[in-house]
Amino acid sequence: MSEFNNVMSNKSDLELYEILYYKKNSYVPEALISAENEFKSRNISKAKISEFEQQLQSRANKKLIRENQKELLIQKTQDLGKLFIPTEKDTLTKSLLSLCIFLSISYLFYFISNFSLTITLLNDLNDWDLSMTEHFLPLILFPIGIFGLWKIKKYGWFIIVSLLTYYSFATIYAGISSYKLSYGNEGGVYSQLDNLFPKPNLINLILRLVIIGGLVFFLHRNKILQVYKIKKTNGITLVLVIVVLTTMIWWSLI
Repeated sequence: MSEFNNVMSNKSDLELYEILYYKKNSYVPEALISAENEFKSRNISKAKISEFEQQLQSRANKKLIRENQKELLIQKTQDLGKLFIPTEKDTLTKSLLSLCIFLSISYLFYFISNFSLTITLLNDLNDWDLSMTEHFLPLILFPIGIFGLWKIKKYGWFIIVSLLTYYSFATIYAGISSYKLSYGNEGGVYSQLDNLFPKPNLINLILRLVIIGGLVFFLHRNKILQVYKIKKTNGITLVLVIVVLTTMIWWSLI
């Protein structure tokens, strides 16, 4: 008991009051008896006790507010996570919204990363060629396609699937072209070509192909086609046409 008495004698008036009226469950009976005896021996006025009560209530309210804010933040984080990775049974609408958000972020990243190139090409419109068409067409079509996809419009589905299909096969052809230009060249102009066309990272190419190809596959699911009222044969035909066009564009480069 003397040990508890020594501990409680070193406590402040506020700490003793808090122990007796707010933290009883955290102390053994012997410690509470020592705290009560110490508190009574100090002859603390009612005004002071009222002040203690106000301080502790204020502290408790602030703690409650912090906990509520923390719970709210956790809930918002979970809701945001469900937006990108839906977990509920009826997730089709959320999945499409998640896809639109992902495509929008990807588009913004691409636009910002290639902003200087875009400005350069705009200043050189007199020398328009196929490469400029390939650069500017997605910049114009992607926002239109994403908006249409979000609004459940057929044109949105057709535009996005066309662009993603093109990029899926362009990734393959670009990889082949880069490997051919960077493989087995020694000295002179070939060493310069190695700098211009470095051998691509195979893992990055595969990862890019899997992601883009996966999105094309997702948009060809029966449930998605039903939402946009598109026949499966029309969807497959579109992919085949884009594959042929992509091959024609890239054939001279590979």
